[in-house]
Amino acid sequence: MAGRIALGRGDAGKAVMAGRYDLSLPPTDSQTHFNMGMALMKLGQRPEAISRLRAAARANPANADLQTACKTSSKVTDRG
Repeated sequence: MAGRIALGRGDAGKAVMAGRYDLSLPPTDSQTHFNMGMALMKLGQRPEAISRLRAAARANPANADLQTACKTSSKVTDRG
């Protein structure tokens, strides 16, 4: 929750810190992975961002937004 708020305010650094904490607590939901992935992407940490987005997609394969974000982010990373 705190990570999503920080990301919404444009504070990707704070969003990553909150996301790391949230991911340390069970259970970890797809939204937490997604928020963390988006914050990491904004900070230019693409490999870890892709990993988090893929985890979100695996956790919720029926969510088309997560699937699209994962595919789009992978393409951006592949191009450099």
